[in-house]
Amino acid sequence: ASQPLVPLPPPPLPESDVHRLRTGQHHEPHAVLGAHPATVDGLAGIVIRAYHPDAIGCECLPSAGANAGEPVAMPAGA
Repeated sequence: ASQPLVPLPPPPLPESDVHRLRTGQHHEPHAVLGAHPATVDGLAGIVIRAYHPDAIGCECLPSAGANAGEPVAMPAGA
């Protein structure tokens, strides 16, 4: 049986990456934005990062698993 998707805070980005993203000076934004495999505290999963200065929220729409087709609110954070 599939486990429900439980959003967790992503591993933090280095402040230098955050600054370069916010100022539009990051030379490889795709290296930190979008979906990337990650392991945090021994838990393997996918980190999804997006940046939009006017965003008030963000949702993920999983295509598989217990939450397939259901929007899941993602936590905000840098």
